[in-house]
Amino acid sequence: MNIVIRKQLFFIITLGILGLALLVSTTWMHEQIQISAKRINVEKLLTQSIIYFILFFLFGILIELKQALKALSGKIHLNKPLFIFSIALLAISLIPPIQWLTWYGFGSFKTPFSIFIKIMLSSDCHIAISILSGVLITKSITKELQETAK
Repeated sequence: MNIVIRKQLFFIITLGILGLALLVSTTWMHEQIQISAKRINVEKLLTQSIIYFILFFLFGILIELKQALKALSGKIHLNKPLFIFSIALLAISLIPPIQWLTWYGFGSFKTPFSIFIKIMLSSDCHIAISILSGVLITKSITKELQETAK
């Protein structure tokens, strides 16, 4: 078997194993969150929710892992606006839905801003935002272009 094909196969298998490990971890963490919610242990629930969304952030990085590894192999160029945007998305996604509910409650759906609050009360939206921020943070790190003509 060609060495290039072996490397590609190894990369794909490693990526698959890492992805599966992350999904198993998120499933386990989701079960722990449900247990904490039933026991009304808010502090533990908040901590577990943050870990849960960080795992999905890592899953987003894993989606673009090949590009990240290419960028890290040379001089790195940081797309600052995209990096800042992805960090902002990550920060928003790491605030658990229960915290948004504590801050704004259910009765705050009378303003245009309330659409944003309603979105933040959904764990599914937090998962999507976490994955998106992982993908975007990876895309914000690119290889610096070499000057070809001198």
